[in-house]
Amino acid sequence: MNQQIRKASRDATQSILNAFSRLPEGVRAPETGLTFQRLLSMGYQEREAQHLIANVLSGEMTMMQRFGEPFNQERYAAMLRQLPRQNWRIAR
Repeated sequence: MNQQIRKASRDATQSILNAFSRLPEGVRAPETGLTFQRLLSMGYQEREAQHLIANVLSGEMTMMQRFGEPFNQERYAAMLRQLPRQNWRIAR
């Protein structure tokens, strides 16, 4: 069972990364690009930075789905600012 959950999580992360990489620059939230550049300047590899950002996006998507809320730009930006810390809190 745990293997199935880990595989589903990896698949979901890969799907988010694929979707993210296909977005034109102008469609992405400006904080996303700034965070990506900040993580690179801290020594993270591109793929690592993408995964960290994908985790934040996944968290925002979870909030949207769980509570039926629209995308919350402020909450998303706040979570991005907490990177590279991975145990960020999602505030409603």
